[in-house]
Amino acid sequence: MNRQDRARKKARRTGKEQHLSKYKRLRNVTSKRIRSAHYKYLQEKVGGIVQDPSSSPQSYCNVKRAWSYLKLLRTDSTGIPTLLSGDKVCTSDNTKAEALRKHFDSVFTSEKLDVFPHLPASPYSDIPEIKFTVPGIQKQLEAIRPDKACGPDLVPARILKEAASELAPVFTNFFQQSFDSGEIPSA
Repeated sequence: MNRQDRARKKARRTGKEQHLSKYKRLRNVTSKRIRSAHYKYLQEKVGGIVQDPSSSPQSYCNVKRAWSYLKLLRTDSTGIPTLLSGDKVCTSDNTKAEALRKHFDSVFTSEKLDVFPHLPASPYSDIPEIKFTVPGIQKQLEAIRPDKACGPDLVPARILKEAASELAPVFTNFFQQSFDSGEIPSA
């Protein structure tokens, strides 16, 4: 299966017919092997079943294994079973839903969101005022990797790096105003 996956990726990447035909050949071989293994598994589980368990203990084990396999294949869903809510038996979907709702309401707590606890004063000192500097912004602009993609503003990283000394004063004012006001300009 790993060889098949590698061949599929290579066929998609290259688009060559020879890689595609190799992938298809490996896909078919893998499918045949999976079917063969499944058939062998079924023969182990179901094969040689005898109805009379007294005739052969081995065949009785085969019957048990066959039923365990068939139970595994069952996909029917019974839904939510009958529920007992207090002294009431809930059989319909509506009564089951109502019983579950009542149970969840009793288990979960609701907190008042309009009242917040009062926090004591912080034992830590306030951080100093943040100031953006031209050398700091210029250093950050010069550290940009020019091989990376553009940001949402579609300005190439190479231009930001090469024009760092000219852009740094403008960006410094821009960043400081944005930080002080707590707003990011929309355009």
